[in-house]
Amino acid sequence: LRPAATAPPAAAARSSCVCKAPEGDAFEREAPVALRERLRLFWRLAVPYFEQAEGAKLNFGLMLLLVLINSGISVIFSYVGRDFYSALSAKDQALFLEKTGNFALGLAVATPLTVLYKFQRQRLALNWREWMTTELARQYYTEQTYYKIEIDPEIDNPDQRITEDVAAFTKVSLDFFITLMTAAIDLVSFSGILYSIYPQLFYAIFAYAGVGSLTTVKLGQALVGQNAEQLLREANLRYSLVRLRENAESIAFYQGELQEEAEVSSRLGGAVENKRAILGTQRNLEFFTVGYSYLIQILPVLVVSPLYFAGSIELGVITQSTGAFNHVLGDLSIIVNQFEGLSSFSAGLGRLASFVERMESYRRDPADATFVLSEAQLAKLMQREKPRRSAWDLLLYGQRGAPPPPPPPPP
Repeated sequence: LRPAATAPPAAAARSSCVCKAPEGDAFEREAPVALRERLRLFWRLAVPYFEQAEGAKLNFGLMLLLVLINSGISVIFSYVGRDFYSALSAKDQALFLEKTGNFALGLAVATPLTVLYKFQRQRLALNWREWMTTELARQYYTEQTYYKIEIDPEIDNPDQRITEDVAAFTKVSLDFFITLMTAAIDLVSFSGILYSIYPQLFYAIFAYAGVGSLTTVKLGQALVGQNAEQLLREANLRYSLVRLRENAESIAFYQGELQEEAEVSSRLGGAVENKRAILGTQRNLEFFTVGYSYLIQILPVLVVSPLYFAGSIELGVITQSTGAFNHVLGDLSIIVNQFEGLSSFSAGLGRLASFVERMESYRRDPADATFVLSEAQLAKLMQREKPRRSAWDLLLYGQRGAPPPPPPPPP
């Protein structure tokens, strides 16, 4: 490391230098990215595992097969449940016992398949996380990338990105993909059931889901930025405590406890303040989403009840229409049901992708590892590091460096 320009110590302290940018508010915030860019980042991070990892495609194919089987089970149970309640409504005991036996048989077949599906999904997510974390760690250690990241003013908390962000990315990516796939299958399967029962119910569900999705996006759009900020503030708070542990000896020597305590308190306050803003946004969003979910329980019954009272349909058809309605509405209401999780996922996706692309840029062009800080950034860095390090030490050796040992005495 070196000062950006050759100058005496006093002048160099006023110059821009090659060193680590301060944590916290001095970091440049990552700007919101368009949906197309988010999809590009997702594809960039997700594809390598399935192209390079041994057995990844086979495990993924097995999971898709189990998804199809589980969707088929849901359709079959809608008819089994319809016949069960129709027999109960008809007060036909023999028919009721027969339908009960059919239900028990279906349950015996469906239970192990459902358990295997859940197990395969979790195992695939774990394998994906293991491979991705190992690969990122390998890149992080290669060609002293860890040191270049340490002095990069645009990348904060690489430990969090390699561990927590990767774990969240693999789990949520897989969950959301399965949700989309299941939604597509269910939409085709149960839409036919709904339309055959009562076409008006089929049209009502699209109108209800459309209004719900638009309202949810409007009320919750601030969550994406708030969640990204929360990830940064939580990571900076954790970093303050790690730094205290790593530099315990020098902090004790310079009696810097009050400064460290004030730093931790300040970062905790920032994290709590932003979390309160998130809770307020979530509260406003849930005023709508909770009512939206409660109305689902009676809406299909209200729509088809005139047919039941007219004697056109049996009680079992009402239960089947309710189940089909909930399936299709759940498929069409992905934005409503998954918005909070997707906003957090989007924030983590941007952080993880910027980390990966930054490491790749170092390998393509070593000059990318040179950073120039402004006077304000340098002043904040020196202020943050007091009293443990002098400004000149920071300029010469960087945030993590140390002066060389004195030369041995002459013989």
